[in-house]
Amino acid sequence: MKKKIIVVGGGAAGLMAAGRAAERGHEVHLYEKNNRIGKKILITGKGRCNVTNDSDVEGLLENIPGNPYFLYSAFYQLDSFGLQEFFKEQGLELKVERGKRVFPVSDRSLDVVLALEKYLKKNGVKLHLESPVEGILIADGRAEGIRLKNGKEERADGVIVCTGGLSYPGTGSTGDGYRFAKTAGHHVTKLYPSLVPLRTEEDWCHELMGLSLKNIEITIKNKKGKKVYSDFGEMLFTHFGVSGPVILSASRHIILTIEEGYRLYIDPLSIFIRNDISILINAQYVRFGYRPSNTSVIRFVILVYRTIWIYNTVKVCCVKTSITNIRTVNIASLGNSKVVINMAPAH
Repeated sequence: MKKKIIVVGGGAAGLMAAGRAAERGHEVHLYEKNNRIGKKILITGKGRCNVTNDSDVEGLLENIPGNPYFLYSAFYQLDSFGLQEFFKEQGLELKVERGKRVFPVSDRSLDVVLALEKYLKKNGVKLHLESPVEGILIADGRAEGIRLKNGKEERADGVIVCTGGLSYPGTGSTGDGYRFAKTAGHHVTKLYPSLVPLRTEEDWCHELMGLSLKNIEITIKNKKGKKVYSDFGEMLFTHFGVSGPVILSASRHIILTIEEGYRLYIDPLSIFIRNDISILINAQYVRFGYRPSNTSVIRFVILVYRTIWIYNTVKVCCVKTSITNIRTVNIASLGNSKVVINMAPAH
């Protein structure tokens, strides 16, 4: 039986929900407050869009903090391999990179949005852009439609809310869904950030703003010395502290107890032999947006090592050291609070 379905929110979830409902023969209307769909998709993965991870369901669940089995049913309805096949059917070629991360071959997040837009058009979804939804119409315990910000009401047989969270208000994620949920009688738990950078007190972190390091290993331990998280990948220094993929992932594992304090250990030599080695710091490891000068490299290395030798070649700066590890950090808090990072050679 054909039904009228309203989808609120034109992000990844809303686009998939709208396209699938229409594919099953329903009349679907998608309402989006922005002047275009997929606005947040466009900025993900540094503009490349990390579509999914090339792992089976159990592998995905193992890497979700909190209560991963909340997603158990959803993942088995559409797992990573099924999602990749879906995008290929829409004409989007994908590739798998380090860490099993899946990106479009073009390295353009816009192509992901265009593939989803193609899916909507193919199935006849009616788009309503610049149409912010003010509330959900509830009657006799069920959703019967929506009320737009301009006061207009639209009736439907069902409403799917895909408004996202509070992560990036500039893209439209302003917490509308939580308000809608309360109106419908649901209980909303305490909200907290996830996947966020860490702030620092030390000036040297600020001085290294823009320094991006690849192939480093981080470990986070609590005050008792127990390891709570470790990861391998990329990080960078910012004007307020540290960020990058491994830092963002780490933040999710400590956010609920951040006030207890943690230590962060950064080991940039994890992929090298640790005795009298040479580290090639070039465009693959240090990204300033311009070729790093000797001064920039020395400034970082001096903060990390007791003994160094610096020499210059035509294309790369090389650092030689016999120090084997780096010890860092007292992570005190996130967001507007502070993170204390103390860097010294480990013993």
